[in-house]
Amino acid sequence: MRLSIIIPVYLVAPYIERCLASVMQQEESDVECLLIDDGGRDNSIKVAKQLLVDYTGPITFRFLTHPSNRGLSAARNTGIEAATGAYVLFLDGDDALTPGALTALLNTATAHPDVDIVQGNTTVEAEYITLEGSTAPAIKVDKHQYSLDVNLPDFTNQQSWLIKALLERKLIPVTSWNKLIRRTWLVDNNLWFKEGLFHEDEHWTFFAASQASSLAFCKDITYVHYIREGSIMRLQADKSILSWFDIINDMVTHLEEPEAGIKRKVVLEVSFCNLVRIVVKGSKQDLTERLAEQRSLLQPLQTTLNPRNKWLERWLLSWFSAPLWLLNILCRPKIKGLYLRTLNFYKP
Repeated sequence: MRLSIIIPVYLVAPYIERCLASVMQQEESDVECLLIDDGGRDNSIKVAKQLLVDYTGPITFRFLTHPSNRGLSAARNTGIEAATGAYVLFLDGDDALTPGALTALLNTATAHPDVDIVQGNTTVEAEYITLEGSTAPAIKVDKHQYSLDVNLPDFTNQQSWLIKALLERKLIPVTSWNKLIRRTWLVDNNLWFKEGLFHEDEHWTFFAASQASSLAFCKDITYVHYIREGSIMRLQADKSILSWFDIINDMVTHLEEPEAGIKRKVVLEVSFCNLVRIVVKGSKQDLTERLAEQRSLLQPLQTTLNPRNKWLERWLLSWFSAPLWLLNILCRPKIKGLYLRTLNFYKP
C-alpha cells in the first residue's frame, strides 16, 4: 500500500459527503481511506457508509470506531496505528481534495524517494449560507491563507533551513492536513498527536520540525480547506486559552539546541497571541489567574535570556507583566501589531 488517507469523523454530517466524493473521484490505486468514527451522535458515519455502498473504484475504504469521543488527535493516532500505507495523508471530514490531488502528491514523493514530508498547496473557501433567497459566503476568508510561495524549492534536505521554515510558520502552513507524511518517520520519531488539545497542529509541528530531514513541495492545489461559522477554531475561547497553556508549557520545556533560538522566538509569538486571547476574548472572571499562569509558564525564559537577544527578550517578556490597564491598551487591534513587528528583529 502506497498511501493511507486518514479522515477523523465527528459531527460532520453536512460535509462528509462532499469530503468522501472528493476521495472517490481520485484515480490512484494502491490507496486506502481510513474513516475514524470518533463517537459523534449525528449520522456522519451512516451518511458515509450509504455513500460507499455502490462505490467500485480503486480505493479501499475501512471504518474504525472509538467507543466514545476522544478528539481529533486520538482519531489521527488511531489512523496512524492502523495505516498500512508507506505515506499517510490527513484529511478533515469537512474539507476536500481537489481532482488529481493524490496523483500530484504521489508523483512528487516518487520524484524524491523516502522524503519525510510532501507539502501540498491549499485554497481556502467559505461555507455558503442562503438568506432571503440569495446565497452568500458565511464569513470572509483569505483564499491564499495557506498558499505556497512560488519561489519555494521543489525539494530540500537542508535541515537548518527546513527547521527554521517549519518553526517560523510563514513559508510552510502549520497544519498536519494536506501533507503526505512518511509513516515510518512519524512512528520512529514518536510524532503522535497530543490528545486533549485544541490547536494540536501547532503542537505537532513544533516537535516534528526538529526531526524533519527532507521536504518536497507540490505546487498544485491539492486541498480545499473550508472555513465556517461554528468551527472549532472560531469558538470556545476559554478552552483554547487552556490548550495554549499546555502547548506553551511543552514548548518551553523543549528549547534544546541547536534550534533553541528560533524555538524561543516561536514561544514568544504564540504566548503573545494567547495573551491577547486572554485579555480580549477570555473569561473576565478568570482573567487575573490566567495572566499569572502565563507569566509562570514563561519564567524559564526570564531566567535564561538568549545572549544574542538579551535586551530584546527582556523587552518582549516585560509585556506579560504589565498591569491590566496597560494590557488592555497593548492588546488593542492597532497596537498589538507593535509586538509582532518588534519580534521580527529577533535573531535566532
